[in-house]
Amino acid sequence: MFKRALPLVAVLFIACGDGDQSGNQCIDVNCGANGHCIVGPEGPVCVCGHGYTPQNGTCVESKLPDPCTGVTCSDHGTCLVTAENKAFCACDEGYHAEGTDCVIDPSPCARVTCGDNSFCVVTSTFEPLCLCDDGYHRDGDKCVLTGNPCAEVDCGEHGRCALGSDGPFCVCDDGFTLQNGVCKETPEPNPCEGVVCAGNGVCGISSDNTAVCYCRPGYYSDGDKCVKVEQSDSPCADTDCGPNGSCVVTSDKKALCICDQGFHWASDTCVIATNPCEEIDCGEHGRCAFGADGAICICDEGFIWRNDACLEIQADDPCDGIECSGDGVCLVADLNTPVCICRPGYYSDFDNGPKCVEGDGGDAPLTPCAGVTCGGHGTCVVTSDRSPLCICDDGYARNGLNCVKVEECDASVTCSNDWCLIPACTFRMGSSENELCRFDDESPAHFVKISRPFYMKQTEVTQKEWETLMETTPNPINFCGDRCPIDYVTWYGAVSYANALSVAQGLPPCYQLDDCTGNGLDYDICETVIFNGLDCRGYRLPTEAEWEYAARAGTTTALWNGGIVRDGYNKWGLEACKSDESLEIALTDIAWFADNSGGKPHPVGTKLPNPWGLYDVHGNVYEWVHDKYDRYYYGECDPQCTDPLGPDPGRGRVARGGAYGNEVRFIRSAVREFTSSDLRSDGLGFRLVRSVVD
Repeated sequence: MFKRALPLVAVLFIACGDGDQSGNQCIDVNCGANGHCIVGPEGPVCVCGHGYTPQNGTCVESKLPDPCTGVTCSDHGTCLVTAENKAFCACDEGYHAEGTDCVIDPSPCARVTCGDNSFCVVTSTFEPLCLCDDGYHRDGDKCVLTGNPCAEVDCGEHGRCALGSDGPFCVCDDGFTLQNGVCKETPEPNPCEGVVCAGNGVCGISSDNTAVCYCRPGYYSDGDKCVKVEQSDSPCADTDCGPNGSCVVTSDKKALCICDQGFHWASDTCVIATNPCEEIDCGEHGRCAFGADGAICICDEGFIWRNDACLEIQADDPCDGIECSGDGVCLVADLNTPVCICRPGYYSDFDNGPKCVEGDGGDAPLTPCAGVTCGGHGTCVVTSDRSPLCICDDGYARNGLNCVKVEECDASVTCSNDWCLIPACTFRMGSSENELCRFDDESPAHFVKISRPFYMKQTEVTQKEWETLMETTPNPINFCGDRCPIDYVTWYGAVSYANALSVAQGLPPCYQLDDCTGNGLDYDICETVIFNGLDCRGYRLPTEAEWEYAARAGTTTALWNGGIVRDGYNKWGLEACKSDESLEIALTDIAWFADNSGGKPHPVGTKLPNPWGLYDVHGNVYEWVHDKYDRYYYGECDPQCTDPLGPDPGRGRVARGGAYGNEVRFIRSAVREFTSSDLRSDGLGFRLVRSVVD
C-alpha cells in the first residue's frame, strides 16, 4: 500500500441540459427555487435540494416517500438522496459508507496485502509496514524461507513439499494422497473423498486409513475441517510476546511467540538482535529508535532532525537580533538557521554566537570552510552545527559543496499524436528544505542529468487503450468513459502493456518477463524481470528522474503552476497544505484531486497541460515508474547523477503524481510514493515513454 494514502469519497451530481458553452453556461438553466446550477466536467448540472428531484429541467417536490426516513448514517454522516430516489450517506471525515452506515476508516493495514508468510504493523507515522514471519526474510517484494524445512523432505515423484502450521508436509498429485508422510496411490474407497478441510488445508490419509486435515498456519485440525483459531479462545489471549513479537497458535493449539524482523527470543521476550542505537547520539533533544530502515532519531516536540542533529524549529526570522558583532552580515541558511558571513580578517564563531570574531592573521583558527571553494562560484559559510554551506552566485545553484552553473534547457517541446518529445537537460530533482509540506525522502535536492531526449505520452494510458491492446476488461468500478485512465493495474501489468505495444508496432520489448501469473498478459506477478536498458527502442515506464523532470517542465515550485501555502493539520496530524490562492492558474484548473474530483477519476486531458504539453501530472491517478524505492537513495546520487535507474535492491516500486482522492500535499512534483509491485489499487495507473536512440 501507499506509505501515505488518503480516502476517496463518492459524490453524486444530477445532470440537466447543455446550456450556453460560450460564456456563463448556467445563464439559461433554471433549476427553480429549490435547486441551483453548477458547471461540471460535462456541462451545466442542476443540484436539487433535499426532497426535490429534477423534472423537465427544473427541481420539483418529490412525491415519493423520503428514502432518508429512519436513516441515521450511524450518527457520523448525513443522509442524501440520489437521482434514483435512493438514500446514501455522505460520511464525516474519518468515516466511510457501508450501506447506510458510516463506519470508521480502517487501519492503514486494512489497505495492505503483505502476501504469504508476512504480517502488517502500523508505524509511529501511521504508515503500514509489512514484516516477515519468523523463519522468513524479505527478498524483493516477498517473504521467503530463511532456512527451508522442505530441503530434507522427500515426497517422492508424486508429490511436492509445502510448509504448514506443524512444519513441512507433502501435497500430492491427483490420484495420490498423503499416507504416513509419503504420497501413495489413493486406495479404494478414498477416505478423502468429499473432504476439503474447509478450504484451509489439504486432506491426507492416516495409518488407520482415515482422513486427516493438514492445516495452513493460523488454523487447526478439527475432525475433517480446518478451523481458524479465534482470539476469544486462543491460547495467545494470555501470552505476552512483548512489543516486538506476535503470538501464533500451532495446530495442537499451543501458543508460540514469533519475533519481528531484527529481533530474537531471549529471556521471555523479543530483544534486538543487534542494537544499532548503541552507536547513535541524538543529543539532548532527541532519542534513538529502531525502525524498519535501521536506527533513527526521534526529536522532542519543537525540534526537527536536520543535518544529523535535533534542531529547534524556528517560527520567526532566525536572524532577528543577530548583528554578527558588526563585522559581518547574517543570512538564513537552508536549515532555517542564522549564519554570519564575516568580512576579511574575521571568522564565524558559533560556540559563543553566532558572531564574527577577529582572527590572528595567518594563525586564525581553522574553520569548517577551510579548503571549501564552492566550485569558484560561491561563498562558504559555517552553519550553527559548524558544517560548511555554500552560498552561490547568481546563475549558479548549490550541489553539495559546489556551485554549479544552472543549465537553461531547451523549452521547445513539440507534441503530436498524443506524444511529446522531451529534450535532454540537467535539472534539480527533489524538494528543498524550505518547501512546505515536504517529506524527508525528497531530499537532498540534487542535480540529475537526463542525457538523451525521450518521448512521453501526453496522457495516462486509458481504459479503452488497455482493452483494445490487452483484450481484457479494465476496472469497471472506476469507469468514466473510453478516455478514463486505466487503474487497478499492477506494476507487472504496466510493463506487460509496454511490451505488448512494442510488439504490436514491430519494436523490441524493453522487458524480459518470466514465470508470470495473471489474467492473460495482465500479470499479477513475475518471478523474473530483466530490463533491457534505456537504449531499448520499445516502450517502457519512465524512470523516477524522467517523470519528475517532465512533470516539472522547467519549473522549481511545488506544483508546475506555482507554490502552496500552509493550511493547518489533517486528521493524521500531518501538516495540511493548499494551493497558493494568488496563482493566476488555480490548481483546480490543472488537476483532479480531493477538492474537485468528487472521489472518482475523470477522463484524461480535461484539465490544462503543463508547459511541455503533458496532462494530469498532478492528480487523477498515480503513475507507476521504473524505479524501486529507497528513502536514502537521493543522498547516494551526488554530486550529479546521469540517467539514474533507482536503487537495486530496493523496496517495491515507486508511483508518482498523486490521485483523485489526495489532498494538495500528496500531488506535489517531488512526492515519492511506493508500494508492492503486485498491488492492484483504485487510482493506480501509468503512462509510457520511449527513448530516442541514435
